[in-house]
Amino acid sequence: MTNLYTSNNSESESKLIDLNPLSKNDFPLFKKIYTNAELMCYIGNPLSIEKVQRLFAQALKQRDKEKPKYIYYVISMKKSGKTVGLIGLLWNQKLTTTIEIGIIIQKSYQNQGVAKIAMKMLIHKVFKESSVTKIIGLCHRQNSRVNTMMLNLGFTTTKTTKDKNKNTKKILWEITRDITQTPV
Repeated sequence: MTNLYTSNNSESESKLIDLNPLSKNDFPLFKKIYTNAELMCYIGNPLSIEKVQRLFAQALKQRDKEKPKYIYYVISMKKSGKTVGLIGLLWNQKLTTTIEIGIIIQKSYQNQGVAKIAMKMLIHKVFKESSVTKIIGLCHRQNSRVNTMMLNLGFTTTKTTKDKNKNTKKILWEITRDITQTPV
């Protein structure tokens, strides 16, 4: 498996944003996102500072593994350098050709195309630089903006599942390599 942290990202660049691997300097953004009830409303309950610290430490440790369980990238604006969100990948350890993608954007940068560009960049990178053949995403049924974005990116719905923690329904989206053969 290619190390998606260190591989070249030049063909999937954007004029608006950069995707950079999570680093030890990114804890303030990580904490700001994972403790924010509004940002977490479609994902889960906001995390305590202690849980955020543990998750962040685990995320940093994953960077050095040959087969990481998950990878985080920080989304930053090219012009200002401001960090605006996180996008990540979660590997299915039993089915290594499938990966889950997820994204969280700070409120002030939502509805500006940042999420869609970041998703396109990372989808392209994954399909170009790894053996992954399917990317899945799980989205709260009521999160209409993200569900519309998933559809516009070429994802198709496979099923609706019930979230055990929040007693809500989520839509399972998927996109396969053959749909994204051309560069994003």
